[in-house]
Amino acid sequence: MEKVLVTGGSGYIALHCIAELLNENYHVRTSLRSMERKEEVQNSVAKFLNKNNSLEFCELDLLNDDGWDAAVKGCDYVLHLASPVYEKDNSDESAFIEPAEQGLLRALKPSVKHRVKRFVMTSSIAAITQGHSDEKINEKYWSIIEKKTLPYIKSKTFAEKALWNFIKNLKDEDKIDVCTINPSFVLGPSLSDDMGASNLLIRGLLVGKLPALAKLQFNVVNVVDVAKAHILAMKSPKSNGKRFIVSEKALWMVDIAKILKDEGFQRVPTKVIPNFFLWFLAIFIKDIAMFKDRLGKSQITDSSNAMKVLNWEPNDVEGAIISTAKQYHQRKKKKYLN
Repeated sequence: MEKVLVTGGSGYIALHCIAELLNENYHVRTSLRSMERKEEVQNSVAKFLNKNNSLEFCELDLLNDDGWDAAVKGCDYVLHLASPVYEKDNSDESAFIEPAEQGLLRALKPSVKHRVKRFVMTSSIAAITQGHSDEKINEKYWSIIEKKTLPYIKSKTFAEKALWNFIKNLKDEDKIDVCTINPSFVLGPSLSDDMGASNLLIRGLLVGKLPALAKLQFNVVNVVDVAKAHILAMKSPKSNGKRFIVSEKALWMVDIAKILKDEGFQRVPTKVIPNFFLWFLAIFIKDIAMFKDRLGKSQITDSSNAMKVLNWEPNDVEGAIISTAKQYHQRKKKKYLN
């Protein structure tokens, strides 16, 4: 039976990938920065384990060479989902960017050495859309990086470019199949207590911390569909050399609020703040400034490549939004909504 290495196994998307792999009876080896989270991961995917599959663990660090070769050895495929944790107050952006790029290479080099069948990297539309005003964006675009560009966007862009550059510079006989999954805003319930960064938008709406809504649009996708895209890309020879945007649809913030409001979450705001007021606030508030250039603008990410090449069929992001809200609500006693 085939074995898959999933890096960053405790992560929000990674857990869904592990669950999907186990459900399809693959053996999974997954990496953790600390083995202290082993039990958490085991409990999160326990219902997907059976006599036909297995789950094993290894300890890896994006900034340390130790263990990477042994982790890849014996695996048929590699899904590289490990990503550095961004500390909001960390002024040293290199502490976020370098682990992303170096970690990618630490996963990729032994994958080439051991001739894995396919290497799938989790990138992001952040590596595609930044700096473009076009109304429809596809995988031909690359984010335009400037000095003021957010560290997260830089890290995703530089890490993905490191993948393609490394493969490009190999001799043809040394190359392996590689591809990237570039998800949009990922929403949906978590299999653990790690709810994912994108779901913080839903949390912010639920707890009433946002008195009103900005005129912002998000391309959104169900986390389960993101995991399925990874597995489809892993299995398909047609995925080699391709980037895959995975996004179901575009929703304005007010659309997301209405979905929650109609489901009975009454603290969710519905009033939209005029753009000119937010532009003024952006002068003083950094968190608002990061969205200033997107106010009132529509941009659609095109997922037709994933649909045609992988036969990927996204669905029910509205249900994912509602389920996430219910999960937050159920965990109220754990201070999620306090």
